[in-house]
Amino acid sequence: AQGLDAEAIRREIAVLSALGGSFHPQLLGWHDDGDLVVAVLEDLSSALWPPPYPADSNSAFAALDLIADHPVPDGLPSLMIPPERRWPTIASNPRRLLDLNVCTAQWLDRALEHLVGAEASFDPVGDRLVHNDIWAGNIAFIDERCVLIDWSEARRGSRWVDVGFLTLSLRSEAGPAPSERFPNDDGFVGWWSADLAYRLLGGLQPWIDASILPGLHQDLVAALAWASELFDLPSPTT
Repeated sequence: AQGLDAEAIRREIAVLSALGGSFHPQLLGWHDDGDLVVAVLEDLSSALWPPPYPADSNSAFAALDLIADHPVPDGLPSLMIPPERRWPTIASNPRRLLDLNVCTAQWLDRALEHLVGAEASFDPVGDRLVHNDIWAGNIAFIDERCVLIDWSEARRGSRWVDVGFLTLSLRSEAGPAPSERFPNDDGFVGWWSADLAYRLLGGLQPWIDASILPGLHQDLVAALAWASELFDLPSPTT
């Protein structure tokens, strides 16, 4: 890989080199001559790659426990609270969000106060290892083991970030619903739904790959449906 892809692989090599445990692919070797970067990872071709998720996805949450308990590699960046909360900005021009066809105007009128408050309550800062990019394409199930790939976005932060990402992915991909809530899950939904909406509205990363936009849209639909349940509101499309 070269360019931006090369930098991502360098970050992943640095993280994988510092990790123990079974929740990540084993780093078998790597090459970096300054122009070309190559990492050789464990063969996971025989694993189950969702979607669909297996009926029992508890091993994924068990992997998150192992990640949260693992020492944070030196030099890993920290998750930070955004300098400006995003739902208030989105609320100032709601028509743009409504044009995404993720909710009705009536629902948004009822939900905005909840979403603004929930986003303000969530703090991603912490001292745990966070994978920070959990979605179906980065999760593999092999035997009794759950393996998370793509560690280039790993951070130091709150463990509930990863738990929230996994819970949302299960909901977005019609996986088995977790049986328990986690601390400030409504805050996570407010925080991440704002980020998803902001990305879809063009507020982040002008270089973003257009191929991932349908996935972001699907996740935002799932996040708003989750928010409706937590805030005791009707479906976002009613």
